[in-house]
Amino acid sequence: MSDDRRRLERIRLNQPPAARVGELPGRILDIGLLGARIETEMPLEVGSSHEIVFAWAGHALKIQGKVTRCEFQAILSEARGERIFFSGVEFTSSNRDSASLLHRLITEEVTNALAAQRANAHGALVDIVEDVPFLSSSKGGGRVRRTEAPSFVCCRLGADGKWKKTVITRPAQPVDGFTIRLRDTEDEMERLCRAYQDAGPEVRKLIRLCAEMTTLEEDDPQLPPTLAG
Repeated sequence: MSDDRRRLERIRLNQPPAARVGELPGRILDIGLLGARIETEMPLEVGSSHEIVFAWAGHALKIQGKVTRCEFQAILSEARGERIFFSGVEFTSSNRDSASLLHRLITEEVTNALAAQRANAHGALVDIVEDVPFLSSSKGGGRVRRTEAPSFVCCRLGADGKWKKTVITRPAQPVDGFTIRLRDTEDEMERLCRAYQDAGPEVRKLIRLCAEMTTLEEDDPQLPPTLAG
């Protein structure tokens, strides 16, 4: 599963909100359930942990995060006349309110994006929010339950156009498909496979993020640890 233990999907924020990363000001460029990409004018030390405070859609969030990478953006820095660093941060913990709120805001953002896709030329390809019931139900944020019993099914689309479906114990999202709960019906799974196979890269990313959110439990106040390096 090493190839699958990648950065889980994030959504790009059209109007990046201001943030405080420890003592440094910054902006949240994109965000997911398990991490974010953050812009700062000073570098963040890889491996360091910080409290990240920001407002999104009128709501205040406070999440603890660990820096996994930090890169100097030379071209962007020259264009803007200031030093710019992009850092990847994985979320390590949050209070229950922030975890649930983050989950709800991302769910709303993804649902709106899929609705916009459904309204344009891709229409029929992404009627999945209504067609697949488990994608339209929103649960609170929480930690992935670390059970060793087979609880998930990983669906991977091969280069030959055929799907490989494997029952697994941990909900890692693959780069070439998606992972959902084993309890979801095969009919729903097949419809999701068809929508994914017909969609372009951006819609596939949204589908994978939808699937990712269905693998979370709602009874733990912590955000799950990242499955990526």
